[in-house]
Amino acid sequence: MVHIGDKIKTTNINYKEKIIKKERQLIMRLISSGPLLGPVMCGAGDCELPNCRCVGVGTPGSIWQEETPQLVVLSMEGTVDINNGEAFKQILQNKINPDGCPISGTWFVYDHNTDYQVANSLYSQGVELGVMPILQESESFWDNAHYGDWEQGIKGAKSALAYLGNIPEPSIRGVRAHSLAIGGNHQFQAMQDSKVSSSDDFLYDASWKTGLRESPSWPFTMDFFPDEENMKGHAPYDSYPGLWEFPLYPYTTLDGRHCTMLSECATIKGSEPFKNLLLRNFFRHYQGSKAPFTVHMDNSFLDITNPYNANEVIDFLIDILNYDDVYVLNMKDVLEWIRHPTNKTSLESFPYWSCGAAPEERPCQKPTCCSYNSDDECLNGECEEPSTRFEKKFNYCVQCPQMIPIWGNPYGLRENHVLCRNKKEL
Repeated sequence: MVHIGDKIKTTNINYKEKIIKKERQLIMRLISSGPLLGPVMCGAGDCELPNCRCVGVGTPGSIWQEETPQLVVLSMEGTVDINNGEAFKQILQNKINPDGCPISGTWFVYDHNTDYQVANSLYSQGVELGVMPILQESESFWDNAHYGDWEQGIKGAKSALAYLGNIPEPSIRGVRAHSLAIGGNHQFQAMQDSKVSSSDDFLYDASWKTGLRESPSWPFTMDFFPDEENMKGHAPYDSYPGLWEFPLYPYTTLDGRHCTMLSECATIKGSEPFKNLLLRNFFRHYQGSKAPFTVHMDNSFLDITNPYNANEVIDFLIDILNYDDVYVLNMKDVLEWIRHPTNKTSLESFPYWSCGAAPEERPCQKPTCCSYNSDDECLNGECEEPSTRFEKKFNYCVQCPQMIPIWGNPYGLRENHVLCRNKKEL
């Protein structure tokens, strides 16, 4: 049997050499005149569904607007805890799509202080889990991160979520950049290099903060340089075949201002309820291009100090689910419809959605509460009462890691951290 520690040691043997090689390749791309792997603009080469789609080419499959379903995504990002986890579950609870299946959503998990027992329960209830890069210094670090940073950041986050939360690794397909600062070539090259098999890789990014368009854009692939305005971070300019981008279209307030996250909208929307803000912007999609509409939530929006925000989203969902062509899905299922476009009248048996297919059973059978020193983040042991202000507590679906999982050590193994090992030997 191969132990996780042995696997990590083997993986790290030539890690530095690999990073140096990749960063040299990226430097050569940065000083070149443009993309190296494909035509500059979409349309200069073959691009067909299900694995390629250009920006701004109309409805997928050229389906008539009146025959196109309106797809809606509930998107959440940030640390998972008991409070926001329960709020998200309440938003999903007892709501059914026109095909008779429960609605769903996507949560991009930030590892910092995440309760992995709650993350496991979200997965078990059909929520798609993606990742944000693992904690490294601060969120601003990612504004100018390099290839090696992104590779460790997203792979580490995926490994931590899969191991500590007992989540099937192949089910983790999406990435969200911190502060929506998309990472350019470095990020997308790291995502592309993560491919292990056709079912065990990153399928899409959801960080592209777009500008206002007369007609909202549909998701597209990165096979070609996208003709889409990017409002934050660094837009990639190379070709990354088969990787999808799920653009984040802005909301418009009553006085014509724009915001992308609902927590951001809270400071500029005035007295308009969130339900009304969402409905007005939803109909821009529903009566226009039918491009997917996303409810963008984060920890600030679903914070325990804002208990009414979840109710506003619930009221919005109740209203739109009265329409027989509105489906509330996770991002992966939305992409599956785009990859295999189908008339709304034929969706009751659409084979590519997760409806009717229960998640692989990965229960958190023996959740463990683990206590760590606040100063060095090494393991004290399982939690005891009363706690002190000098310790941190976390819930995992595995035995307590020897230290809090961090950058470069997503499993928290003792043999990977000299500090804890030396402390045990004293």
